[in-house]
Amino acid sequence: MQSLGDRWPSRVMCYPANPGWGYAELLSWLQQQISNDQPLFLLAESFSGPLAIELATRRPDQVRGIVLCCTFAANPRPSLRWAARLLPWLPVVTWPSGPMLRLLMGSYGTTEGRRQMVEVVSSLSPELVRARLAAVIAVDVRPVLPSLRPPVWVLQAGADALVPDAATQELCHGIAQAQRVRLLGPHALLQACPEAAAAVLRDAWRQCFPDHPAERASS
Repeated sequence: MQSLGDRWPSRVMCYPANPGWGYAELLSWLQQQISNDQPLFLLAESFSGPLAIELATRRPDQVRGIVLCCTFAANPRPSLRWAARLLPWLPVVTWPSGPMLRLLMGSYGTTEGRRQMVEVVSSLSPELVRARLAAVIAVDVRPVLPSLRPPVWVLQAGADALVPDAATQELCHGIAQAQRVRLLGPHALLQACPEAAAAVLRDAWRQCFPDHPAERASS
């Protein structure tokens, strides 16, 4: 996030755009990409939440803190589980104009932020979008939530049109040490409200690494 500044180095994990990969394959790939010789501070947004949770349970001595942003531990819309069988025929429009852009950004964000959202989402193939939706419908990492050892911040968007409050409550309920932070913004909270989100991240980092200045941080 640019709002964190240069003193807060980070690595953005860009998942392979393979429609044949679900959460299991992505977790295996993720573990191969991240070395196990340095402490980690994880920020996981939306689809990535279950991956961060699973990674933290597999590397309990390495992960020092987790920020889960607008995400879930299981299908956030369980009433729509029946729609899974219809996904192969679901028409997917990946140009995020009109209704789709409103779902992601609402009325929030700058012109540049909204332009970047259009650019990112429009690069996704319909097959990949269907595969990610199928993975979300089937995922369930609730059983491992009690085993999370690092402190966890659950960042919730007050105007989230995709992840309802019930899904956030369920996520927090399963993590004994969860700290829930609610910010006014849409599902794409990090993109629409970067300064407010960055403030939460800075505070979380300082609590996890009180003796390590940001210049030496690795996340």
